[in-house]
Amino acid sequence: MSAPPLPAKPINVVQVITGLGSGGAERQLATLVLNSDPNQVRHTVVSLLDEGVWGGVLRARGIPVHCLSLANKLAAPLILPKLAKVIREAQADIVQTWLYHADLAGLAAAKIAGRPVLWALRGSRLPRGVSGWEQQALVRVLAKMSSAPRAVIANSNDAQRWHNSIGYRPRRWSVIPNGIDCDQFRPDPQARIDVRRELGLPDDAILVGNLSRLDPLKDHPTLLAAFARLPEGVRLLLAGDGIESGNPLLSVQIAAAGVDPARVLRLGRRSDVARLQAALDLAVLSSISESFPNVVAEAMACGVPAVGTAVGDMALILGDVGMVVPPRDPVALGAAMNRILDLDPPARAELSRRARARIESMFSVPAMVSAYRQLYEDILTPPPGSRN
Repeated sequence: MSAPPLPAKPINVVQVITGLGSGGAERQLATLVLNSDPNQVRHTVVSLLDEGVWGGVLRARGIPVHCLSLANKLAAPLILPKLAKVIREAQADIVQTWLYHADLAGLAAAKIAGRPVLWALRGSRLPRGVSGWEQQALVRVLAKMSSAPRAVIANSNDAQRWHNSIGYRPRRWSVIPNGIDCDQFRPDPQARIDVRRELGLPDDAILVGNLSRLDPLKDHPTLLAAFARLPEGVRLLLAGDGIESGNPLLSVQIAAAGVDPARVLRLGRRSDVARLQAALDLAVLSSISESFPNVVAEAMACGVPAVGTAVGDMALILGDVGMVVPPRDPVALGAAMNRILDLDPPARAELSRRARARIESMFSVPAMVSAYRQLYEDILTPPPGSRN
């Protein structure tokens, strides 16, 4: 009787990211790492900056986290030996990088350490006049180097198309959509009541929300101009980095839109994003550039209807359960918001049910984790006829 086969050795992956702040890329990295089966894939996380929002969370779950405390971009070459050392000591089978600066540093360090590297692209389009010249130049440098990674992963079809258009020519493309944690982001009637009471609103107050940092790419001026077209009783909930009542830029934008400041609830960065999403009547995203807009998919998982601009894979995410409008068009955005808010209760309840069902069926965390694991296995499997 032959002995049973030995269990397969887990794949060791070192995840390298620019920082561990509150953005979408950082959340997706954390979601992937925290939901992977350690018997199949073991992750080590490296932040070029500090531990940000996610470092402590990952450590508490037993994930090794290394922060390289990069002081400035000019010092980047100095951290490459340290990053290569982390890669070797983690016995990495694969190095995966997130965000453009980490793509460049991770590629160099992985080469020093003699490990294959994968790039995980999160962005889609860099509008001139909004993104800086430095980032524009970096992306075009990376395009010329894009055949060096073993694969380039895009989180949306639009991201793949756009990076192809500027010269990315990887050995292999892989599109893996973001995964939404439908246990964390779920309908929560109690959150709806509690959030309104905390904000001093009546239980039946209509609440439209946008949970995005204050950034030109998110185009809050268009959002505010569209909101000005909604009935006076509707409130706008804003949350994210820079969304504080004392931010003068946001105050100027509110005034320019002709919106009563009392109608705009500015909550800043919050750790209870799922709870806030579940409290909304309508989620709205006014961005001029996105790849895979997490906040829209998360709101839908909470059973909240959504309206978004035609950027990235917005149309694919929303399907026939939301509305897509052109970017920078406050009239169209306001009309779409009013159309959904005007639905009668049974129609809105059905739209909410279908929104969650769409996310559960198309963008689940298990599907994302499985796709990454399969890609890792493919990269490490010798081609037919290989001696290795």
